[in-house]
Amino acid sequence: MELPEHLKFKAILVQGGAFKAQLPTDAYPRYYIVLNKDPEDDDKIILITSTTHFELHRNCPGGDDVHILLSSADFEEFTKECLICCNRPIDVDKGKLKVVLNKQQYTVLKPVPNPVVQKILNGILKSSVVESRIKKLVLPDDE
Repeated sequence: MELPEHLKFKAILVQGGAFKAQLPTDAYPRYYIVLNKDPEDDDKIILITSTTHFELHRNCPGGDDVHILLSSADFEEFTKECLICCNRPIDVDKGKLKVVLNKQQYTVLKPVPNPVVQKILNGILKSSVVESRIKKLVLPDDE
């Protein structure tokens, strides 16, 4: 069942909230996961996306510590094995994201299971290239 338009955006504003959309920088629709610990109150939304192009991340700083391999066993929405590179979170203005999404048919997905979100957050914590302002928005205060 499709959510009413006025509830769709609100449904993704939780840590682990997920959606499939084609953002302006994308050549095709992608899966996105919201990482903010408090996205309802944050002006910037931190997203991470998956890829099936593993070779593009072969030489990322941090190697396996920042790469999370996932399959449909981890998140049922994934149809192929994929990789999340925790070195590459995307920060977007919440208002702009809402406008972009409302101009298209995007799909709200079930939230990503907490163990998967924790793996991603651990990868971000271990990343030497993710900015501290982003880490502050997504990691627990004791990190």
